[in-house]
Amino acid sequence: MTSFFGVYDGHGGAEIASYCAKRFHIELCNHEDYGNNLSNAMRSVFYSMDEDLQLSDAWRELVTPCNNGWMYFIKAGVCANLSPFPQATYTAPSYEGSTACVVVIRGDQLIVGHAGDSRCVLSRNGQASALSVDHKPDSESERERVQNAGVAVGHSYRKIMGRWVTKKQWGFTDFKGRVSISRSIGDFACKKNERLPPEDQMLTCNPDILTMDITDDMEFLVIATEGLWCNMTNQNVVDHTHDRLLEGAEARVICEELVQFGLPSGDNTTVILVLFKPGAYPAVPLVDTDTDTDSHTSDDVDPTGSNNATASDNNDPANEVDPTANAGSDDSNTGDEVKVDATATAVGSSSTTAVAADEGTGNPPHGALVDTDDEDGLTYS
Repeated sequence: MTSFFGVYDGHGGAEIASYCAKRFHIELCNHEDYGNNLSNAMRSVFYSMDEDLQLSDAWRELVTPCNNGWMYFIKAGVCANLSPFPQATYTAPSYEGSTACVVVIRGDQLIVGHAGDSRCVLSRNGQASALSVDHKPDSESERERVQNAGVAVGHSYRKIMGRWVTKKQWGFTDFKGRVSISRSIGDFACKKNERLPPEDQMLTCNPDILTMDITDDMEFLVIATEGLWCNMTNQNVVDHTHDRLLEGAEARVICEELVQFGLPSGDNTTVILVLFKPGAYPAVPLVDTDTDTDSHTSDDVDPTGSNNATASDNNDPANEVDPTANAGSDDSNTGDEVKVDATATAVGSSSTTAVAADEGTGNPPHGALVDTDDEDGLTYS
C-alpha cells in the first residue's frame, strides 16, 4: 500500500500552490521510478513541476474553472478578434511560488520530500523529531549557495496596511524581501542565472529527501505550513497533539485546534495529522529530538538515531494499490501491515473550498476536512 500526503504554501498568489495540490501526486505516480526508486521519483517530480510552470501557461487550466462561461467568452473573443496579431510570449511567474512538503508511506518505509519552510514533525514516544529542515536564506548551508549565486541576503519585509514592515526572517535584499525562503516551486525571477544549474540557483526547487523505516514507537506525523511553526515549537505541537489524543479527541478536531494556534502569525495555516497503527515493528532507540530547523542541512537530520535515513531504492511494486485510494484505508496486500491508522486535515482563514476526492467515488476521504485558503494547497491520496 502507498499513501501520499502533501501541503503547499503559496506566496505571491494562490495558483501555484493549487496547481501543486492538484498535480504533484499524479506526476509522482506516473514517474518511471515510482515502483522501484521512490525517492528518485520524488526528487524528479519537484523539478518537473518547476519546468511545467516555466514552459507554458497550460498549467493554469488546472487552477481555472473550465466550466466558467466568462472564461469561454474571453477565449472565444481572443480567438475571433486577436488571431491576426502575434501571440504574447509566455512569461513564467516571477514572484509567485509555493513550498512543498510531501510524505509518502509505502510498506515499512516513510519518505519525506520538501522545499521551503513547510515542515514535517514526527512524534516518537512523545518526543518531537523534525523530518524536514526549513530552507531559509540565513541558514548556513543555504546562505552559501545563495551568495555563491551573487545575491545579497538581508531582512525581508511584509506589506501591512499599505506599509512595509521588517520581519525577523531574512530574505533576498535584491528582491525587496519578496521571497523569504531559499527553495520553492516557481519564483522564476530568482532562477535566472544562466551560468548555474537549477540546483545551484539562489532559489532552487531541489528538495531535501529523507527515507526512514517505520517503527513501533512512531505515533503520528504533523505536516503543516509555516503559520503553525511560527507560534509553536515542534515539541509544543507534539505535546498538544499527544495530550488531546489521550483525551480521546478526534484527529480532525486536533487539526482545527492547531490551525487556531497558527492564526496569530498572520499566515494562512494548513495542518495534516497522520496517525500510525501501533505494533507493526520493533522500536528504535530515540536519539534526535526537537531540532533547530534553521541550523542543519538534511544530512544532519537522522530522526531514527540510526543509519537507515538514506535514499530509497528497494521499494517493491508488488505492494502497490490504486494511488488515489484513501490514505487512512485499511486495505493492504497479504502480509503487509498497514501503517496509517487515520488522517485529518484542517486549514484556517479559508476563502475558497476544495475537496481532495477519491477519483473513483467523487467523495472526500472518510474523516478528512479539506479546505483551502487563498494561498495554501493540500492533497493526499
